[in-house]
Parts: sequence; C-alpha cells; structure tokens
Amino acid sequence: MTAFGETAGLVGLRLRELRANSGLSLDAASQRVGVSRRLLVALEQGDGNPSLSTLLRLADGYGVGLAALVGRSETASINVCSESEAKRLWTSRRGSEARLLIASHDLELWSWKLAPGDVRQSEPHRPGAQEIVRLTRGRLAVSVEGEREELCAGKLALFAGDRSHRYENPGDSPALFTLVVHDPLR
Repeated sequence: MTAFGETAGLVGLRLRELRANSGLSLDAASQRVGVSRRLLVALEQGDGNPSLSTLLRLADGYGVGLAALVGRSETASINVCSESEAKRLWTSRRGSEARLLIASHDLELWSWKLAPGDVRQSEPHRPGAQEIVRLTRGRLAVSVEGEREELCAGKLALFAGDRSHRYENPGDSPALFTLVVHDPLR
C-alpha cells in the first residue's frame, strides 16, 4: 500500500517533465519505465495509487533518484527540514509506515514503523546500492536473498541493497527503525 495522496500532483508534474525532457511518447515511456501506459497516464494526471516499488521503478526508468521524483531532493550546500514535513510513501493495513525524511539524488534517510507480523519485500535497487538499518525499538528480521539476520533494539545492519531484500517484524510490538539508502545513479 502507499500513502501517496498528498504527493500525487507533484509526482504527476515531475513525470510529465521527465517524459518531455526525454522526448518520449507515452508508449515509449511506459516501456522504458516498466509500467502500463494506463498507469503512467493516471500518474501523470496526479491520479492513481502507486506502490513504493512502482515509484522506485519509475525513478530508475527515468534515471533519477526517488527523492527527485517525490519532491524531496535537496541540492543546496546545507538543507534543514522538520520531521513533520516527511512524506509518507508506504503504509500497510496493519499500521506500518515508511516516511522519507530527507534525501539527495542518491542518498535517502527514512523513518520506518513496522507492525507486528508485517513484512516489507523490496526489489533490488540499482547496482552498487547499499542500505543501513538502525533498530531503535522492537525486533526486526532483515533478509537478503535468503540470508536472514534478526536484530534487537540498538543493533545495526549494513547490506547490499542491489539484491532482493525484506524486512519482517517477528515480535509482538512495533519495530521502529531508521533506514539509510545509498542508491547511486549510474
């Protein structure tokens, strides 16, 4: 699921801009980014409810970072923002959520809450991508291509984000963690 509502218009504008700058027709853009023409039209119009995976696929297809697509890309020498400004880009029926706190073109800082029993499966990012997880509360299992490590509060993990990976809360209380994603543009 996604909490895309407040971001839809901005993403639609950015998608139209990226497609125009690329000189692509809707059909060519759809093929390039790996989403249906119908979905691309809806998203460009500020409609639709894309998953986080779809947003990542769109960003990758246009050769930009996720932050640039959702309007959180910071480019000044120093940028300051409030956590209250963070965009919620993923939610689940169980009450989990992921908020993009701040980002540059290839670096993202996220705040996650994963409800008990909830799982977030992530597709591989671009080659060379890495992720760092810092668990502040609860329990969290991190799996990368079948290799699984379980973390408790205060533990950190660094792993290859360019491989299939997932987060799972095996505990009975919410898992709260900070996630840093380095997803280099190539």
